[in-house]
Amino acid sequence: MIIEKGNIGGSFAGSYYVYDVIAQTPFNPGNSWHKYRLEAKGTTIRLLIDDKQVLQANDSTYLSGGKLGLNSYQTQLKVKSFKVLAI
Repeated sequence: MIIEKGNIGGSFAGSYYVYDVIAQTPFNPGNSWHKYRLEAKGTTIRLLIDDKQVLQANDSTYLSGGKLGLNSYQTQLKVKSFKVLAI
Protein backbone atom coordinates (compact mmCIF):
# COMPACT_ATOMS: atom_id res chain seq x y z
CA MET A 1 0.00 0.00 0.00
CA ILE A 2 1.46 3.37 -0.96
CA ILE A 3 0.46 6.14 1.43
CA GLU A 4 0.84 9.88 1.69
CA LYS A 5 3.84 11.16 3.57
CA GLY A 6 3.52 10.54 7.29
CA ASN A 7 6.10 10.56 10.05
CA ILE A 8 7.90 7.90 11.99
CA GLY A 9 10.70 8.62 14.42
CA GLY A 10 13.72 6.79 15.69
CA SER A 11 16.72 7.35 17.88
CA PHE A 12 20.38 6.88 17.01
CA ALA A 13 23.40 7.72 19.16
CA GLY A 14 21.28 9.71 21.60
CA SER A 15 19.60 11.82 18.91
CA TYR A 16 16.03 11.62 17.67
CA TYR A 17 15.19 11.72 13.98
CA VAL A 18 11.86 12.02 12.18
CA TYR A 19 11.58 10.19 8.87
CA ASP A 20 8.97 10.67 6.18
CA VAL A 21 7.10 7.47 5.34
CA ILE A 22 6.69 7.61 1.57
CA ALA A 23 5.29 4.10 1.10
CA GLN A 24 4.66 0.89 2.98
CA THR A 25 3.50 -2.64 2.32
CA PRO A 26 2.81 -5.57 4.65
CA PHE A 27 5.53 -8.25 4.64
CA ASN A 28 6.23 -11.16 6.96
CA PRO A 29 9.78 -12.40 6.43
CA GLY A 30 9.27 -15.57 8.47
CA ASN A 31 12.47 -17.42 9.36
CA SER A 32 14.02 -17.50 5.87
CA TRP A 33 16.73 -15.39 4.27
CA HIS A 34 15.47 -13.03 1.59
CA LYS A 35 17.05 -10.98 -1.18
CA TYR A 36 16.10 -7.30 -0.93
CA ARG A 37 16.82 -4.86 -3.75
CA LEU A 38 16.16 -1.14 -3.49
CA GLU A 39 16.40 0.85 -6.73
CA ALA A 40 16.41 4.63 -6.94
CA LYS A 41 16.27 6.15 -10.44
CA GLY A 42 15.47 9.85 -10.51
CA THR A 43 12.48 10.29 -8.20
CA THR A 44 11.27 6.68 -8.57
CA ILE A 45 12.04 4.24 -5.76
CA ARG A 46 11.31 0.53 -6.13
CA LEU A 47 11.61 -2.27 -3.58
CA LEU A 48 11.99 -5.85 -4.76
CA ILE A 49 11.94 -8.85 -2.43
CA ASP A 50 13.18 -12.13 -3.88
CA ASP A 51 13.15 -10.52 -7.36
CA LYS A 52 9.46 -9.50 -7.14
CA GLN A 53 8.49 -5.82 -6.99
CA VAL A 54 6.48 -5.21 -3.83
CA LEU A 55 6.56 -1.42 -3.66
CA GLN A 56 7.02 1.69 -5.79
CA ALA A 57 7.01 5.32 -4.70
CA ASN A 58 8.21 8.74 -5.83
CA ASP A 59 10.34 11.05 -3.71
CA SER A 60 12.69 13.88 -4.66
CA THR A 61 14.06 14.58 -1.17
CA TYR A 62 17.57 13.18 -1.64
CA LEU A 63 18.31 13.71 -5.35
CA SER A 64 21.65 15.38 -4.60
CA GLY A 65 23.00 12.31 -2.76
CA GLY A 66 23.70 11.63 0.85
CA LYS A 67 24.12 8.71 3.20
CA LEU A 68 22.67 5.23 3.15
CA GLY A 69 21.74 3.09 6.13
CA LEU A 70 19.67 0.15 7.27
CA ASN A 71 17.07 0.39 10.00
CA SER A 72 14.59 -2.02 11.51
CA TYR A 73 11.54 -1.15 13.53
CA GLN A 74 10.51 -3.37 16.45
CA THR A 75 12.32 -6.38 14.99
CA GLN A 76 15.79 -7.86 14.77
CA LEU A 77 17.60 -7.27 11.48
CA LYS A 78 20.24 -9.74 10.26
CA VAL A 79 22.23 -8.90 7.13
CA LYS A 80 24.36 -11.51 5.38
CA SER A 81 25.75 -9.19 2.67
CA PHE A 82 25.22 -5.62 1.53
CA LYS A 83 26.19 -3.90 -1.75
CA VAL A 84 25.71 -0.47 -3.27
CA LEU A 85 25.88 -0.38 -7.07
CA ALA A 86 25.33 2.31 -9.67
CA ILE A 87 22.48 1.40 -12.04
